[in-house]
Amino acid sequence: MMKPVKQLFTSRRQDFQHALPPYGILYFDLLDAELRSRPPQPLDQDFGMVISDIRKKREEHSLTWNDLYAFDLLVTRLLPPERLSREVWSLRSRYRDVAGLREYEAYLSSRPPDLAG
Repeated sequence: MMKPVKQLFTSRRQDFQHALPPYGILYFDLLDAELRSRPPQPLDQDFGMVISDIRKKREEHSLTWNDLYAFDLLVTRLLPPERLSREVWSLRSRYRDVAGLREYEAYLSSRPPDLAG
């Protein structure tokens, strides 16, 4: 588990190194509130370290899109399965609103690739 967490935080694309605009910071604050509102549970040491580093960047006003993406992935990994399925449902609903009905129906009719093959 250690290597994937560190890769989330260290694999960076150049175009994601820009500082977050106000709406990105707001989204980070919402994710952080989600994480803080969860019942206390022991975290993997690497998760805790990455979360602390990203929160420190927030305090220093130096968050980047990479940091936000890594934080979003970490929060998602910590969601219980029943909550994760609700999040997927919500994302699909928002995608339909943004993409339009025709694109959404094409998405629904598509099949994910067979990873076993």
